[in-house]
Amino acid sequence: MDSRRAFIPAAETFPPKFLWGCATVAYSHFTVPRWVAALGGWENPETVDRFARFAEFATRRIGDLTGAACTFNEPNVALLLGWRPAFLPRQAFADMSTRAARATGSERFSSSFSADPGPATANNMLTAHLRAFDALKSGLWKFPVGATLAIADD
Repeated sequence: MDSRRAFIPAAETFPPKFLWGCATVAYSHFTVPRWVAALGGWENPETVDRFARFAEFATRRIGDLTGAACTFNEPNVALLLGWRPAFLPRQAFADMSTRAARATGSERFSSSFSADPGPATANNMLTAHLRAFDALKSGLWKFPVGATLAIADD
């Protein structure tokens, strides 16, 4: 439980001047906190609500310094890389996830690159994007919000 609350004091003491001149804030850039991964990451539908609350909390803190926001930076990269098994073997990620689950005492350890690329994960991430979008647009600030995509040409 302590690790779940650790981001709050860190975010409250984060130096806002760090963001001056920052064109875009990415609310999720591939990784998830270890405690989220230990709860199943994006395979767990409860992550949707956690992410929306995080987006709302973070925007209250840095919304006035944000020029634009993306809820997810290239959420499709894991799928793109998954198509190249010689480059990133799926089994290697499965083995690492099994060891990480054991180490954290969880049933399923799922980070962005080790997540099951099936429809449940994609649906959770899409729902999280929509919920975070609503949270970001409900504040005082009117910056553009979207998501970025990775596009491979071969």
